[in-house]
Amino acid sequence: MGDPMAHEIRRFDVLDSTNDYCFRAQEELRSGSVVMASYQSQGKGTQGRKWSSDRDENLLFSLLYKDEHFISSPLFSHRIALAIVFALREYDLAPQIKWPNDILVDHRKIAGILIETSGRTCVVGIGINVNQTKFPQDLRMPATSLIQQAGQRHEPLALLLKVLDAMDEVLTLDDETLLVNYKAVLYQLGLPCVVKQKEGTVVATVTDIDYDGSLIATDTDRNKIKIHSKAMIDIE
Repeated sequence: MGDPMAHEIRRFDVLDSTNDYCFRAQEELRSGSVVMASYQSQGKGTQGRKWSSDRDENLLFSLLYKDEHFISSPLFSHRIALAIVFALREYDLAPQIKWPNDILVDHRKIAGILIETSGRTCVVGIGINVNQTKFPQDLRMPATSLIQQAGQRHEPLALLLKVLDAMDEVLTLDDETLLVNYKAVLYQLGLPCVVKQKEGTVVATVTDIDYDGSLIATDTDRNKIKIHSKAMIDIE
């Protein structure tokens, strides 16, 4: 890839959803545009879940891409996740990727990704917990934040710029280099999981990641199994 993409940044106090705004304004937004909000009244997570965030405390933004060749790659979401890892490392953290779309620090979720497409437009929604210290008790997995891990408050905009720089970097990586870096921070690597198959369920151990973005696991008979997101249940 050539030079880093230009990122026009639009900042809002309140939006319903940064992803939804990007789709509404896609005709006027150019590829690489960033929409950032201090608060989302209808923030979205994966699988129809709500993304909850306190006002003015966290980094909530969406990236809009139009007609970019890389958005059709099966490893596009993996690049997004790795960019967040690279950015958080600059705060002396050791983040991991919980495949397919969560970023963890100390076994707790610090960031999430929601990628939505419509026609030739792709919107990448990212939420990173920055200065929030209290989280709902009914979350699917425990949450953490940058302030809890690094011990001091940070400016969300400064983190956004680090993520964008990292994004420009990971989009230049060849697939092999990407997967080497991704596997090195894969949370599930070496852990057991339950894989749902037509014949039933089987317990296997995650051993690798494939070029199509799926996980590879090995069962007790040393058979290799390819795992897609809806086929796996983590064993916590």
